[in-house]
Amino acid sequence: MRRLFLRLVMSALLAVGVLAACGMEEDLSSDTNTEGSAGIDNITGTLEDWLRAVCKPGFYFDGLYDSKGQNVLNGADSGGYCSVTRGDDPSAVYVGQYPSDFLMENDLAAVPLGWYVSAPMGDGSLIMLASPQGEKGYAALVPLTQFGFSVKPNAPR
Repeated sequence: MRRLFLRLVMSALLAVGVLAACGMEEDLSSDTNTEGSAGIDNITGTLEDWLRAVCKPGFYFDGLYDSKGQNVLNGADSGGYCSVTRGDDPSAVYVGQYPSDFLMENDLAAVPLGWYVSAPMGDGSLIMLASPQGEKGYAALVPLTQFGFSVKPNAPR
């Protein structure tokens, strides 16, 4: 009987601890993460804002395949690509939403993209916008600096 009582008490304490932890996690996430926002203090705007800043209207293509039919971002759950808003020479920006940092980094290592920005999203996923190597690739992502992003080189791994 005493064993049963101890099990009930331990189960009750465990349940209270789990509920408290869930409530705390919810409170913390509501402070910094909102639906569609980057989820960190120095990044502002939404995915839609970011796409408007870099993509030429009418030239965003939903899906992970580029114009040659190649799956560019294998690790992404969803994504697309677009032609950029600036300059006469065409350049592309690839967009991927990832379930983990590892899968994003794996794509960066596998695909010859020269520049990228990334941020955690409110749902726990990561968003990455990346562009080809060279000056045009860097310039394609520069508009995202107004939202607090830092354009990073994709160093060979």
